[in-house]
Amino acid sequence: GSPCTIYPIPASDKIYCLFDDSFRPTSVEIFGINGQKVRTQTLSTDNSIDVSSLHGMYILRLIGEKSTYNTKVIIQ
Repeated sequence: GSPCTIYPIPASDKIYCLFDDSFRPTSVEIFGINGQKVRTQTLSTDNSIDVSSLHGMYILRLIGEKSTYNTKVIIQ
């Protein structure tokens, strides 16, 4: 299964992440569907990502010490 659950989809102001015990990301990168990076940030203590300034479809990359996880997100 997936090491991470992202909600809500579609998102409007914040995306929240739930992780299983094997995956603990420390930073987040957000890419447009054209592959261009639009943001890099550290993950907040409540595992939320502020996406209030973004609209459309994006690729969310969660970066941990040993692995990364990519998923598509829709932001309204």
